[in-house]
Amino acid sequence: SIGIGPFKTQQQIDNTLSALEKADYITVRDKKSYRYIQKEFDNKAFLSIDPVFLLDDAERKTIMPNQEKVISVCIIDLMLNKSKSRYYKKYISNFTRLVGLLSEDGYKVNLFSTEPRDYTAVYKVFHNLQKRDNIEVVEIADFNDLMNLYYDTDLIIGTRMHSLIIGISQNIPVIGLSWQDKVNEM
Repeated sequence: SIGIGPFKTQQQIDNTLSALEKADYITVRDKKSYRYIQKEFDNKAFLSIDPVFLLDDAERKTIMPNQEKVISVCIIDLMLNKSKSRYYKKYISNFTRLVGLLSEDGYKVNLFSTEPRDYTAVYKVFHNLQKRDNIEVVEIADFNDLMNLYYDTDLIIGTRMHSLIIGISQNIPVIGLSWQDKVNEM
């Protein structure tokens, strides 16, 4: 069980197919990946859901009338994916605007990521906003930290696919912001 791709070159595809020849059973979570391997490994390749969807639904807080609503926003650092600087600046600016509007509307906003390397972008958005008591960066060190964040969350806005899948598994509404095919496929 390992995540691979997205593929950029034919050499990457060829190397992956060579490695998969050694597997007895292959599951993929999206149709695009399945199409890559179906012809070559039809007898041992299967389209399946991401196993994260199978997480137990943890007991969540009871929402009281007039209680502050919490929106948790998962931000990816697109510079890690070699995004163009101009596009990255616009991306950070748009996230800053979104979080600012949510804050002004009275929501508590948690900024986080499920990938530690993304926190450069998370903190850029945070520092672009004037200090506000209802915006916080939540650093996720382990699975328990993540589940504690979700315990208090009423809505997830996310760029990382697993931030969305975990939200769905916990019956939290999600809004996915697509930056890669796998988010669209999910």
